[in-house]
Amino acid sequence: MKTVCGFGLLLFMTLAHASETIPYRFKPGGVISAEMMNEIFQKVNNVTEGFTSPDELVGTWSCAEYNSQGGTALDCAGDSSWTTDSSGLFSTRVQTISAVSSSANTYQLTVSSGAPTRCGLASYANTPFTAQYTIVNGYLVWSPPYGKPMIAISKVTPNKFKWTSLAINNGQSMVCTRTNLAPQIPTGLAASTSGLAIGLSWTDTSSDETGFKISRRDSLTGDWVELAATASDVTSYLDSVPVAGEYWYRVYSSNSNGDSLGSNLILVEAQ
Repeated sequence: MKTVCGFGLLLFMTLAHASETIPYRFKPGGVISAEMMNEIFQKVNNVTEGFTSPDELVGTWSCAEYNSQGGTALDCAGDSSWTTDSSGLFSTRVQTISAVSSSANTYQLTVSSGAPTRCGLASYANTPFTAQYTIVNGYLVWSPPYGKPMIAISKVTPNKFKWTSLAINNGQSMVCTRTNLAPQIPTGLAASTSGLAIGLSWTDTSSDETGFKISRRDSLTGDWVELAATASDVTSYLDSVPVAGEYWYRVYSSNSNGDSLGSNLILVEAQ
């Protein structure tokens, strides 16, 4: 039996301008594959290049909104969804915003409290409306159905964006965090063998996965094949390979929002 694994180095790649961390556990004698590094660099590049498609806004977001005019809190009397900050400098609100693509650069939005960053437009709450987005130098520029404010939407991380009004003397801004997330990456994938039977085990790091997907390839450059999809909270799988030789494995956690990045990659030799 030969398994490339062990204990040791925990590498954290932290994205620029992000609070998100991508963990991979690389072990002495372990495998750091090109595809794992490509996944990390793709995540980094996803932030640095800004928005490449308005579809990146599709999903459900929890948004903290801020509104002021002339350096003082906006008078939102009659709109109970807003609260004046104790400093008196701005008003605040938290609401949920969902975006669905309906056609080219046109999106249907549903908001829980009212038109984003706007006071007195509670009539938009829970009533889907359409808006158009275009991309300018990595920013999304938003054109809503009410008025024509110039809004720049910048990507902070793949799962967070900042919305800022560019109108003069207008302090409207909003920071939104995605809530429809794929689960966390399973860690610590390891294996044991008995003849042609290979037992896999890993650590479940999520509380919201619906299952795990186990993938194998039969050579370093071969294609990955999904062997099985387990139920949630399962942390082991027994594989039976056709002949003695080297096999590569990765595990993914999954839910209705998608799959995580793959676990650490391991090489197992069955005899």
